[in-house]
Amino acid sequence: MQKLDYIIVGGGIAGIFCAYHLQKQGQKVHLVSDSKTPSASQVAAGTWNPIAFKRFILSWRAQEFLHEMNIQYPELESLLNEQFYEFITAKKLITPGNELQLWEQQANTSEMKSYMVTNPPASVFPKDFFLGELKQTGRVQLPVLLPAFHQYLAKSGAFEDEKFDYNLLQQKDSGWVYKNTEAKRVIFCEGAHIQNNPFFSWLPLKSAKGDVIIIHSPGLKLDYILKKNIFILPIGDDQYEVGATYDWKNLDWEPNEEGVAQLCEKLKMLIQVPFTVIGKKAGIRPTSYDRRIIMGKHPEEKGLFAFNGLGTKGVLLAPLAAKEFADYLVNNIQLNPEMDINRCLKYYQKR
Repeated sequence: MQKLDYIIVGGGIAGIFCAYHLQKQGQKVHLVSDSKTPSASQVAAGTWNPIAFKRFILSWRAQEFLHEMNIQYPELESLLNEQFYEFITAKKLITPGNELQLWEQQANTSEMKSYMVTNPPASVFPKDFFLGELKQTGRVQLPVLLPAFHQYLAKSGAFEDEKFDYNLLQQKDSGWVYKNTEAKRVIFCEGAHIQNNPFFSWLPLKSAKGDVIIIHSPGLKLDYILKKNIFILPIGDDQYEVGATYDWKNLDWEPNEEGVAQLCEKLKMLIQVPFTVIGKKAGIRPTSYDRRIIMGKHPEEKGLFAFNGLGTKGVLLAPLAAKEFADYLVNNIQLNPEMDINRCLKYYQKR
């Protein structure tokens, strides 16, 4: 029986950063994640930007999250000997009139001038739009990062590629036992799958399915991320990821033909060159009811914790959020109230 500090369930962006920061603080961890079970991190485009587009303002704590990700992703690249963190310019199609005026107004403020370029030029597609350029944007190649980190853990026997079986988790005086592993604490970083968790299914997630298509379009010639209700992300060889839809009802992991058709129609409105759909995928975003991360301890079961609700900005939020979570777990530093699971306890008490 191996004795550890933490079992972490879920090997997506949340789980790997929890493991990373706990290890940095001298904790022994064991991560359990099934590569065959679909997850949001597996299909996410991995792009980030610090802007809330509705009002062209910085998203919540954006400067703090950006600062930390610019430290931690390069650290992980060095640790794993892989390259997956890249800056890519993002540009947003802006309608003339009020939206264009708001862009110019915000881009000239002291807070936003580091993130937005003033005087957007007229766009060639569609011609009646302007093209606003964003700064400090890019992409994390999650299909490179996630398996590389799993392999890094596996070298020390700290990774298990299998589906977690809740029935095998048993409480002991000293903590929790799962198969041949005894740990003081268990952290569930399962994304949308946490709704099937017998301990945390009460968490108030408002998950949304997103369809994404991969297209081949030799005539498009984009070297930046284009945004206008959907995103177009260049991935090389005249191929692009295009997404994503928001489906609040059909919460399965299979691509939806209606969603694919919706993306194709929106794409045709933005570009005037032919394209061919060569792939499609779908994921379920683990979004909380108030669009904030949910982290903290179970209200009754001692030693059980959740780290969830990263939503659409997971690659931006995870590095700093997991660092603060590890400080809470190891050093008893108080959590940010807007991320603390305590704000959700009213949902547990109703059960």
